Amino acid sequence: MLLEEIASINPGLVLSRKRADETDNNIFTYTMLSLTDIDPSGYIKAGVFEEYKSKENIKQSFLTKKDDVIMRLTYPYTTLLIDSTFEDLIIPSSFAVIRIIDREFKPSYVAWFLNQSSIKQYIQSIQSGSVIGSTNKKVVGSIEIKKLQLEDQERLQEINRLKHKEKQLLEKLWEEKEKLYQYTTQQIIKGESKHD
Repeated sequence: MLLEEIASINPGLVLSRKRADETDNNIFTYTMLSLTDIDPSGYIKAGVFEEYKSKENIKQSFLTKKDDVIMRLTYPYTTLLIDSTFEDLIIPSSFAVIRIIDREFKPSYVAWFLNQSSIKQYIQSIQSGSVIGSTNKKVVGSIEIKKLQLEDQERLQEINRLKHKEKQLLEKLWEEKEKLYQYTTQQIIKGESKHD
């Protein structure tokens, strides 16, 4: 099936059209998803989101909701799934929001599927003439997605969750080892200077 057959696909908000300036009477403040908030493996990095001031209320269709699949429209076309922790962020036009309408496809499976290297290669092959390496709604909608039983989709979701958790733990372990290395080398240097 084509992605456009199982989901609505829309670009994010063109920020310049709604950006407030100091002359505006009403200013609405939001937090915004940005390219730097996305980990290449398809997760939102923990941290502070950029603030966006708008001259009017932003439509709900441009704000993240639980189970939204968000795809970066520029290389490397990273895709992520929004959970309840990251609701109500503005989705800028550098992303597409994919909202699943076919209940036989789990949003987590669609996000995982779109993050596969074969899908990213497909997008690159379609965009081969483009210097910028960006894609659009039409190309995203033309992606053929394999239909799996819901149980298999759930198994893939769990495997992906465990992979992400393991990656986080390994990164934390590396950070701690780096601290130990720095401490140990500093202790050796201090010890050397005592013998001088």
